[in-house]
Formats: sequence, C-alpha cells, structure tokens
Amino acid sequence: MDTHDQVIDVDGGAPLHDVVVGVLGRNYLAMTAGGEATWVVRAGRQGEALGVVAQRWTAPRLLSPEAGIATVGHELHFDYQAQNDPQAMLAGLRA
Repeated sequence: MDTHDQVIDVDGGAPLHDVVVGVLGRNYLAMTAGGEATWVVRAGRQGEALGVVAQRWTAPRLLSPEAGIATVGHELHFDYQAQNDPQAMLAGLRA
C-alpha cells in the first residue's frame, strides 16, 4: 500500500488542536469535489481515535481538545472515512 507519510516538526508542548490545525493548513489532506471528505485523527496508524476532521468543518473536533501533542505520542494518522457523516462519526467515538 502506498502511504503519504509526512514528517512535520512540532513543539512537544503544543496543544493537539493546534498541531492538527497546522497539518490542515499545509493542505496535506486531499479534498473531494463534493466537499464532504471525513477523516478520523488517530494516535498513530492503528492508535486510539482522537477526533474527527471534516472538509465541511472549519476546525477539527477532538475528543480531548485540551490534550497536548506529547500526551498522544509522536505520530498522528488521518484515517480517511470517505464521505461518511462526520457528526455521526464523532458521536460514535464519544459513545
């Protein structure tokens, strides 16, 4: 499987929210023509779900928005969920 891994240096004390917003600002995630792409943010490729990013949202929605990047490890993975409803995905993660 072809990966699109990218290394980005961040401040180890930075809030997770700021790191995810920084990744989004780099246009790392491919957008869909319909504007409905959804991703689950994970602590590593097989790690714990941390929140949801949606093309239609202006900001990520994290399960623990106050968490620091250091608390989740050294790797984030954006798990593409096609055009699934991001609100439903977030609700499922919170359940």
